[in-house]
Amino acid sequence: MSLVYKNSKNCKLAIGANFIALISGRKLFIDNIENEKSQQVKIKIAKRKFTAIAAHPSESAVLTGDDTGRIVLWQNLFGYYTQAVFHWHTLPVNTICFSSSGTTFFSGADECVLVKWTVDDSTRKGFLPRMSNCIQQVGIAPENLYLAVASKDNAIHIVDMQFNPVSIIQELILGDEFPAGIHWDSKTRALVLNGTVGHLQFYSPHNKQLLYNLDVVGMNRITNERDVQIENTNIKALAISKNGRWMATIEERNDDGAFFEGRLKFWNFNEAKQSFQLNTNVEYAHEGKVLDLKFQPSSKEDYRLVTLGEDGFFKVWQLVDVTSVYTKGFSWRCASSGFYRNMIPTTMAFSHDGSLLAVAFENILTTWLPETIALKCSLLHSTYSELIEHIAFGTSTQCHLVVAASKKRLSVWNLLTLSMMWTVPLRVTHLVTNPMSAHMGAITQNNKLFIFEPQCETPLYVHEELVDDGKAVMAAILVPTGRVYSHRKQQNWYDKTQLYIIDTNKELHCFDTSSDFDDGMLEPMHFLFNETETQSAFSHLTPALKSGGEKASQVVHNFTQKLSNSKLDDLLEGSIHTMVPMRMIAHAIINSMIYEKPKQTTDLDTNDDLKQLGNNQSELKKIGKNIIVDDLAEDLSKIALEPVTWTSMLT
Repeated sequence: MSLVYKNSKNCKLAIGANFIALISGRKLFIDNIENEKSQQVKIKIAKRKFTAIAAHPSESAVLTGDDTGRIVLWQNLFGYYTQAVFHWHTLPVNTICFSSSGTTFFSGADECVLVKWTVDDSTRKGFLPRMSNCIQQVGIAPENLYLAVASKDNAIHIVDMQFNPVSIIQELILGDEFPAGIHWDSKTRALVLNGTVGHLQFYSPHNKQLLYNLDVVGMNRITNERDVQIENTNIKALAISKNGRWMATIEERNDDGAFFEGRLKFWNFNEAKQSFQLNTNVEYAHEGKVLDLKFQPSSKEDYRLVTLGEDGFFKVWQLVDVTSVYTKGFSWRCASSGFYRNMIPTTMAFSHDGSLLAVAFENILTTWLPETIALKCSLLHSTYSELIEHIAFGTSTQCHLVVAASKKRLSVWNLLTLSMMWTVPLRVTHLVTNPMSAHMGAITQNNKLFIFEPQCETPLYVHEELVDDGKAVMAAILVPTGRVYSHRKQQNWYDKTQLYIIDTNKELHCFDTSSDFDDGMLEPMHFLFNETETQSAFSHLTPALKSGGEKASQVVHNFTQKLSNSKLDDLLEGSIHTMVPMRMIAHAIINSMIYEKPKQTTDLDTNDDLKQLGNNQSELKKIGKNIIVDDLAEDLSKIALEPVTWTSMLT
């Protein structure tokens, strides 16, 4: 029989008491393993394909399922075989299983219904409907006490012979797709993502346990019919507030343009039940689809949510008190809305403190005040006109930087100078940030990972192949690890950050330690202090001393004036909306950066000298011109006299 099976593809095998049966396409092969003379049976059917097979435990009989939903019982295989047809399924049969006695058998398909059959009577059958997902496999205990049903969502359901549920073994739910992406719930420290259709799952990555499921849609799943794809209402987007008390979801159903359903729901976390409960339901929050939604990060109890719609508007939703003689509590209402040049918004992001909202309208980046919907600025580069699909603000000392990414380019804008700092040609599909760190991650179309900081165009880490060939990243997120390190430990970017991704194979991957990354691909990192065993935490407060035998080399700079300007630093550290217009202070800032040339020349190489400048070189890059060190004062003087047109300075 090895010659028969040699070239078989997508075949399935079943072993009976005295035979081996195999299906492949439209062919059924049976071989008697007890007879010394090889006794083979070959059966071929037309217009159908075999999809499942099961062998009788004691008789020469076999069950086969095909792509039309039929189940055929083949008996007396090595004589004049007979066949009996059992037909209830309308979709291809996925699995068949005989009982230990062989008097009954069980079948399952994509209808999410487990069917119990009687061999002697095809009209007698029982049903276990509304399984969590499509049935993939069925197994039975040796004494016919329990059934194990494996479903497509990575669950195993244990039921007794009367179809009473006994237990469910469930970890990560593998949904059909993950349109809402991956989100982090700070209250339960869980990953929130799509589960089964119409549900959200809260999965703890640290304990590797499924905390609970949340039924968002509240509707039974409608299974597909033969040659007909049924569209179910599913969760397309979600957002969770900073403190984890509120969650907003967008659910949609689009039946090929014939009928569209859209709902915006607000959920409040119930401390007693430790779960989210529905608070507000808004039908058709926008005229058309809701493209994105974000909660405003705020330490106060002043909650706001912003949604983007296909109608060209972005709306601000606010929590209001609805206490009256009839009811008591809070509800969400639309407080204001905004638009820009009748253009369609694509994505948005809040600053780290929530004081500024950035909204992308096609290829234009705009910033707004969330409280008053006042437009602060609009940024557009004359050369790059790609549609902006991702926006992220920097944190800490880089909060004035905004990262904008498209399918062709990744750029960083400086909101203090209203200019583009740097840009690189990069086909970005996912841009992820960590609110507890300045690090960001960009995943490209060819599955490359770049870890970087907005202030520098040189990445900290590059991973050439994040997933295997033939796969793609469906969703990704950067999550704080929560680890505590001593001051003596040198911290890498991955010490406080975990990267979670889901690929097209519906596998969840986690990268969080140096063992998960190839050290040879790490960019060289430069630390301020050299750690030794004799140093303490307080030794970092004083400069390191060299031994008397070593003489420190004298460092000679090309500039005699100090770059740092306390008055300028105080000005730039203020809030953006409190600053005077940049056109009024630009000339003074440029004049303050003009330095005198040295009176004596040095033998230092120009490239080495640039390395010694350190922060000076980064300041030169912000100006936007490639300036030679020796001609710096002359060029800056010319710039100070020119009109301030920041976009013309970008090359």
